[in-house]
Amino acid sequence: MDNEEAKEMLFNMLKVPGLLRIITNECVSPNCKGGEHDTSEYPLTDPRHFVIHKVVNLEELPNGRIRADSAEGDWTYGYPEAVLRRLQEWNMGKIITEAPQGKSGVFSRLFKR
Repeated sequence: MDNEEAKEMLFNMLKVPGLLRIITNECVSPNCKGGEHDTSEYPLTDPRHFVIHKVVNLEELPNGRIRADSAEGDWTYGYPEAVLRRLQEWNMGKIITEAPQGKSGVFSRLFKR
């Protein structure tokens, strides 16, 4: 896939809410403090260790790159082919599914094992 095909795919995927996501550097576990990570549940190589936000906007930059933004203010950018791969990493082969909002109003994640 070249960058033009990746760019077209990114903009088409953006039309499906939640299909593209940014893996942040924030940890899901409250036991992670600074550089110390609680890896008892998920290792650092597993996206489930981190907070993940949905991409809500894509912007073409003049230098051939794409910028992806979340509603929470997180962003990533790069050449379309690399950004496409990065924004799909959250799902690690479709092991993560989602449930509707719970009583707390926080979007809960369910994980297949």
